[in-house]
Amino acid sequence: MAQRYNLLGEIVGQQAGIRQTIPPIPRPEPTVEKTVEVSSKTFAAAKTPELAAHAAVGAAAGKGAGTPDFMVVPPSKEDPACAPTATLVEEPPPMPPVDLSPEESNAIMQGVIAELGFGKIGVIATVDNSAYGKADFTAWAGMILEREQVWIDLLLEVDASAMAMIFEQTLGRRPNSDQERENFLAETHTIVCAAFKSALLAKGAQVMTPILSRVMHTKDRSVPLPNKYETHRYVLAGGSIGLSVIRQECLLREKSTQRLRNTDIMASSYPPPSEDEVPLLSKGTLLTYRFIEKLVALEEDGEERLSVPVFSTSRLAEYFTAIRS
Repeated sequence: MAQRYNLLGEIVGQQAGIRQTIPPIPRPEPTVEKTVEVSSKTFAAAKTPELAAHAAVGAAAGKGAGTPDFMVVPPSKEDPACAPTATLVEEPPPMPPVDLSPEESNAIMQGVIAELGFGKIGVIATVDNSAYGKADFTAWAGMILEREQVWIDLLLEVDASAMAMIFEQTLGRRPNSDQERENFLAETHTIVCAAFKSALLAKGAQVMTPILSRVMHTKDRSVPLPNKYETHRYVLAGGSIGLSVIRQECLLREKSTQRLRNTDIMASSYPPPSEDEVPLLSKGTLLTYRFIEKLVALEEDGEERLSVPVFSTSRLAEYFTAIRS
């Protein structure tokens, strides 16, 4: 863990230097409430479409010509609707399901690749629906879309030549050991996962990333992929990498302590945050037998049955983290 932390710091430090050479993405101008001047008085013109239209007509008519044909008259201060307590607060509509299209996923990956220092080399990206090709190394990361109750697995597939090239291009040196090389790939995938999480958060999603990224030699292994998934292929100078995006249903379930598994993930802290207690288990905790035993003991001491909200891990998460129930 210490080596992974140091490598992540080294990668981010290199990214900071590269980012200074990348031109900033132009951002849209913020929407500003426009005003029109009517008979020496200025009123907001964006309150309602009708008010804005009438105000504009009145302003145009009064320009350089005595009295305007139309004048916006502010409501009387005695009108109850003007009182602060009369402000109408509407409930926001329910958020639609959030996801990332293949095009958005591709843009995120190209951005990460550019920040790793490959912008000048060039990247060819395609969405590929062909059969999965076994890579020399595969990095795994997973996230949960809480509101949608969807688990997303991200697989970063790298061949041996690309692994060596990316390490040297990113850090400017060779790896000191095979373990450092694999840790580097794991932390690179941590950055990829963080970029996907940021994009989902920007769209209003509630995202949980409960497990650290993992790396596995997969050349001679059969990765348990489902029948349907999304794959992107990228060709870099000296190697190639792939990204597979796998989505599956991840229902929120209330479980008794007797039904909990050591693959379950806490959907909220326990005890609930509304109680004036320090949580025994935080939201996003991956349950182990030891944690489950603590919950059972707490249930026995309190003499009341507990109901714990949890998400279940995906099959790929169990495969790459060697979780066994």
